[in-house]
Amino acid sequence: MILEMKKSYLLALLILIINFSCSDIDGDFSCSDIDGDVKPTHEEQLINLSRELNLNLKVDESVDPQNSINFQSLDDLKDFLLLLDNQMLVEEDQVLNNPSEILLGSRIPIPTNCCTELDGLRTGSIGAGFARLIFSIVVSDGRVTRFQPYLSGWTLGAGYTSGNYFAQYGSDSIEIETSGTLDFTLFWKGIGTIYQKEVHYNIIIKSVGGEVKTIVLPLYKN
Repeated sequence: MILEMKKSYLLALLILIINFSCSDIDGDFSCSDIDGDVKPTHEEQLINLSRELNLNLKVDESVDPQNSINFQSLDDLKDFLLLLDNQMLVEEDQVLNNPSEILLGSRIPIPTNCCTELDGLRTGSIGAGFARLIFSIVVSDGRVTRFQPYLSGWTLGAGYTSGNYFAQYGSDSIEIETSGTLDFTLFWKGIGTIYQKEVHYNIIIKSVGGEVKTIVLPLYKN
């Protein structure tokens, strides 16, 4: 009888220890092992991921999950952040595989009759997360008269703020350098996060084989 009572007491004590070791506080679950090791909370895991990828992820309680990119796992979130960098490299490689498309004409002082064959509405694009960043450019009398970037496709949780642009004119081409900021609202395990990425692009408008092409390349600034 006494032995049975001792067994019941030990079982109750074990359950009590487990309950204190694993808790759900304000929706953030943490669990400590018997040896005292504590597993990181969800917010701590985001901080660790930010450090691992050398990114600036900002936790923001005002983020609306309905207007954010939702992730089921931390690995999915990590893959998305890596995608943003990989897109820059992949897009560049794809264009550089055909160098004839990106060779500019010789740089000369802005001539009066330059590049009129490039006149018209010209558009180019590059990946921006799950969306595409479109550059809509109007060329008139060989000059850039309108420059309008915007996101297209799956734009939920994504935004782009355009900075300044600078156009240079070659003998048969136009090259535009521009910068801006991509921002994303992300949601994982009840935690809203904002990620902003400064980006720089080089846009080339050139006639290749009788066809006017608009090519967007990423630029890296140190």
